[in-house]
Amino acid sequence: MRKYTKLLIFALIFSLFSCKYYDPKPFVYHDILSLTSEINKDNKYLFTNRLAFAKLLAKALENVELKDYIKRISKDKTVNSFNEIIFALHKDDIIEDGKTLQDYILDEMDNEIKSLYKDDFIAKILEQDPMLSIKLPDIFYNVDWDGCDFSPMVYAKTIDPIGNDKLGPYYIGYHSSGYQDRLYQLKKVNKFSLVVKFSEDYILLDVYKLINFQGIPLSYIFPQYSLPVWDKLKGKILSQSYKSPAGNNLYYIKKRVMFDLYKELEENEYRKYIDSTGCDEKCLRDCVPVDSTYNTIESITERTNITDIFWDNSYILRENKDLLMYYNSFLGGDIVEVVDKYYIAGFRIVDFITRKIRVDLKPEIEKYDEIGKVKIPYVYVEVEDEEFNKIQLNHVVEKGWNSPKNRDRDIEFFSIYRENLIAKFRIGIGKLNDISDEYFTYYQDVGNEYITYCKPPVMNYPFGNILAISYKY
Repeated sequence: MRKYTKLLIFALIFSLFSCKYYDPKPFVYHDILSLTSEINKDNKYLFTNRLAFAKLLAKALENVELKDYIKRISKDKTVNSFNEIIFALHKDDIIEDGKTLQDYILDEMDNEIKSLYKDDFIAKILEQDPMLSIKLPDIFYNVDWDGCDFSPMVYAKTIDPIGNDKLGPYYIGYHSSGYQDRLYQLKKVNKFSLVVKFSEDYILLDVYKLINFQGIPLSYIFPQYSLPVWDKLKGKILSQSYKSPAGNNLYYIKKRVMFDLYKELEENEYRKYIDSTGCDEKCLRDCVPVDSTYNTIESITERTNITDIFWDNSYILRENKDLLMYYNSFLGGDIVEVVDKYYIAGFRIVDFITRKIRVDLKPEIEKYDEIGKVKIPYVYVEVEDEEFNKIQLNHVVEKGWNSPKNRDRDIEFFSIYRENLIAKFRIGIGKLNDISDEYFTYYQDVGNEYITYCKPPVMNYPFGNILAISYKY
């Protein structure tokens, strides 16, 4: 009898602790209409699309085979970062038993999404958000996660934060259980997740009109691509690109492919530097014909994490760093000649910074009103070490020195981001304002450095402790 009494007491204690552990937490679901109620009606559809897709994908991730598919495609032929999964390109991928990625999404249509889209959900996504991609954040690259154990969160990277409260601006995330989360812009991510966002890796280009799907000319997107350069590299570019299912001569082109092919072209055609051996002139350029030197930005190196300074600390919403460089000549007064524009694109944070990241994955069961028990995939992320990498450019900004009376040049860098809602900004150069029109969603002036005619043939510029630049001629 004593033995059974002990067992009963143990069972009662265990039951009490279990009940305490699973005391339900309050849960309030915020529907898409309420989340977007303050958004300008002309732009609301873009926010709605991202939220709706994230919600349906999160619900579909109850299927282990879908999680396995996303893991496999994301890591295919990669070394230290995950592939983006462009929905328009992968929607017809067969995952299991003849079911496609699109089928898994449509299977989860609920009354909320049906009321917003009726039967046009996929058509609207493809038409209005053709750059929508599914992305496993790179910080989770070395995390060994089991799709049978839990489902990831899915955060909707909307163009701007969807809301703001006492903890700051936030984005919305969904879970297969119905759980909803806020990802705060200025806080580290604390849950294992996927992100639904505008592609950072690709541009969608009409290869005949040379404009992207938003009508922006290629000369603004990739200023180094003049028409002769495009014609020379077009075949190689298209051989590594993907034709859009929408047709109309649209191709999904990786920005990194365009960058690397242009860099390869430059390295093959421009390899001439000054030889100042035995030169007795105070100004070494005077020892050679002025038009024989190739003024080159050899490399750049971050000295401070640009993402942390200018964007957010979540590490998962924006994983690429795109820089726009201006190389300018001051002609006196307020007159500036833009000698060269150059787009440094397709590089991830992991290219700029080698980081030792510790990610502890600790899923926890919690109980919520309305939806019951949920396994929340908590993570604890620590960046233990950072080492900034040299990005080799070897970009010729000017042959010779085309205005010898003017002995000053200026290098200006902008950290930029392009998404759906593009604005045309008038940006300043050096100390001057309102010089050039550029199409961005966001941009930040990183700073500038001045170069003079008689500087030594190789100079390293600290660039305000944000970028280090190696300049050579």
